[in-house]
Amino acid sequence: MRVKLDIMEQEEMAWSAFADTLPTCETLGDAQEKAHKLMKERNLEEYIEENIIDETVTEYWNERWSKYI
Repeated sequence: MRVKLDIMEQEEMAWSAFADTLPTCETLGDAQEKAHKLMKERNLEEYIEENIIDETVTEYWNERWSKYI
């Protein structure tokens, strides 16, 4: 149980770090690349499926750009 909580905590911190880098991304593909790299650096890729990372990044991307439409 503790291991799962640690992973969830690390995942939250990784998404928070990603949110900080999102404004530097020029395209959705760039954002997805950075997210995958970040998850890999934090050893979270084996716990989070690739499609989940891409879907989450897309949500962040759409939320960010919806403010400008």
